Amino acid sequence: MDQLEQQPDSDAVDRDSGSDSNDCDTITIERATALLKRMNAVLGYVTDWAAWSNNQNVINGMSSLHDTRDLLSLRSWDGRLPFLRLDRCAYITYLTHLRGGTYYLLGYQFVDATCPWCCNSAVSVPHLLRDCLHWRGHRQEVVSKARRLGIQLGVMSADTPDQYDADKTTATLWYHLMVGHPVPLEFLDLEGLFPGVAPDAAERTGPRPPAVPGALSKYEQILRHLAPFVVEVLHRTQLVFGVERPSLRGLKVDAQWINPPAPAGQDEERLRDERRAARKNREAALAVPPAQGGPGARPPQGSTRAGP
Repeated sequence: MDQLEQQPDSDAVDRDSGSDSNDCDTITIERATALLKRMNAVLGYVTDWAAWSNNQNVINGMSSLHDTRDLLSLRSWDGRLPFLRLDRCAYITYLTHLRGGTYYLLGYQFVDATCPWCCNSAVSVPHLLRDCLHWRGHRQEVVSKARRLGIQLGVMSADTPDQYDADKTTATLWYHLMVGHPVPLEFLDLEGLFPGVAPDAAERTGPRPPAVPGALSKYEQILRHLAPFVVEVLHRTQLVFGVERPSLRGLKVDAQWINPPAPAGQDEERLRDERRAARKNREAALAVPPAQGGPGARPPQGSTRAGP
């Protein structure tokens, strides 16, 4: 896993630096480079937790990270996410990158694009993996298999709803699990795997408690059932938008599947403009001086309180 943690972002040179036809400005190479540097600083939290608290203000200042902000909140007691200890593969690469949102997944010009699968919402990481109706059947299938395995392994309760979208809370828990985000013990009973969700996490002053024996192995088995869905959805979406990342080159797609065209046209341009305006409004609302206790406020030194 050390190889993965030390790997430079080979996709950085693959980012789009052309024109954004939906913006009033032309995105220059310098601007694209600056955006990439900021995004790379944000994604650094995955492997560099010591510097993570310094990245919170960067995250809160980037409207393109609005949809994945729940995956980026400060958890100073969690340490490195457990999936980083697993063998490197396309799935782990996606988990490392997807916290950068649509910008990192597809490129700058597609941040506000319409989902090509359901055509009912903006394309985003949580929409594709949690909400998109087009993928509902496949999502339910892999979740049901993972749930059955979790019950067999004794780390999930039989009371966990069998339906993925039984309610919003259940859907979000499964989404967080499939993207490697900490989930509560009531959902996945693997004590010590995510120290930040333990009941005493906020008051703990000593070292992180060790995970129960076999926790990582059981966690990996469950993720293995969810991985094909995540890789298929994200990779096929990249293909729709003509995006190819060097670190994911060589992934195969079943030839019988026909991908839809990328959304285009005047209506699509109008929708992107509206979404861009909404993002800028959110960004302005987040720009509250730290002294006023806004989202950009830094936690006190030594604090272990999680972000929103």
